[in-house]
Amino acid sequence: MQTKPKQYIAVEGHPDLARDPDTGAIVNINTKKVQQAKEQKRLRRQKIKDQQDLKVKVESLENDISDMKNMLSQLIEKL
Repeated sequence: MQTKPKQYIAVEGHPDLARDPDTGAIVNINTKKVQQAKEQKRLRRQKIKDQQDLKVKVESLENDISDMKNMLSQLIEKL
């Protein structure tokens, strides 16, 4: 049994939008723009993740440098 494709109601003045007659929801029917939006969202999330990763690495390096400075100070005091 094959289901009939859903018939959307056009939204006046917005060629990419349509109303779902069952739910009343407005949906974007331009699949290319939907895919582009998903890709942009993925890229934004990846950029945020990369920035967070970089921040963690910088903080780790700062801690390592601080530890090395403390060790050098202790070595110098013993001399």
